[in-house]
Amino acid sequence: MSQRVNLHRLAVIALLTFAAQTAHATFQEVTSSANCFPDAQDTTGIPVSASGHCNTIGGTGGTAAGLADIGGGELGAQASSNGQGSAEAHAQFLTNLFFLPNQVVPITATMHFTGSITGDEATGDLFQAAVTLGGLNFGVFGFDSASGFQVLANGQTGVDPFFHAVVNATGSVARDAVDMTLTFSETFDVGPSGFTTNVGGLIDAQYDPAVTGDSGSADFLDPASVSFTVPAGTQFTSDGFLGTPEPTTLLLLGGGVAALAVYGRSKRS
Repeated sequence: MSQRVNLHRLAVIALLTFAAQTAHATFQEVTSSANCFPDAQDTTGIPVSASGHCNTIGGTGGTAAGLADIGGGELGAQASSNGQGSAEAHAQFLTNLFFLPNQVVPITATMHFTGSITGDEATGDLFQAAVTLGGLNFGVFGFDSASGFQVLANGQTGVDPFFHAVVNATGSVARDAVDMTLTFSETFDVGPSGFTTNVGGLIDAQYDPAVTGDSGSADFLDPASVSFTVPAGTQFTSDGFLGTPEPTTLLLLGGGVAALAVYGRSKRS
């Protein structure tokens, strides 16, 4: 069973020993490589969002929007084109975890997302969704091809410490009804110096018509949910956590409050 963080207890825990080892690293942003809107970034945990018209062919190429809410564990992105150019939106968040020394830590990061691709055939990727662990992205991307719409995994392998890492992706891959769950697990053997990693997620939506004049959209703005779990008794510090209604899951929280998941009373005694 995984540990559900008690926020009231965490609020009074002093972490002077470990604070220097876990610099505040909550980060969330919404950006657009198609110049659809100015970058929106935040490190306090307040949700960020952005939307606008894309600067292609006089600003008439299309529209895009994005959402990043680390406090609620939600991400979303949407891009649409009227056929006169491309549109793109990218949303992500990350927070640092510092695992205390001398423990074995299985950690699982999960994302559930839904979306739909409508309109004419597009060129390039239509969307990318991934959980992030240790600075590496484990997820899927979708694109139109000569044989139809496809969704492929892009899990990383052979990269220390994720030597055997492959993302597990399940669900519907219908072009007009994408509904998927990504799960990535890894076990860290934490040595005497402790171990720092980050956890988070990203989602990107883009639409670039294969032929000028075609139109369509990639809509993944219905927020994806991102969470992670660790076993009960795991000791770590972080930028903060928010307990969810499900007792087995922790959501990321960018409130800037360091937190420590501690051993139970029997362990402490």
